[in-house]
Amino acid sequence: MSQNNGTTMVTVRGTNTLDGQREPLFIINGANVGFGYERAEPLVAITDIASVQVLKSGQETAAYGMQGTNGVIVIRTKK
Repeated sequence: MSQNNGTTMVTVRGTNTLDGQREPLFIINGANVGFGYERAEPLVAITDIASVQVLKSGQETAAYGMQGTNGVIVIRTKK
């Protein structure tokens, strides 16, 4: 994870990715919310997070197609 110009960037895979993007896909409570760099506001408050799962392998991310190429962050909230 790194910060750039006041935003946070999460890298699950290395810097040489298939589609040129580096950020993983974010899934919150089963909903695809896109990539972290697409959002100016936080995805979810840290106090609302119940669990976080990082999917990295092709087998784990296959259900997300090309969007999951750089990994998938699955967040489940308490609510």
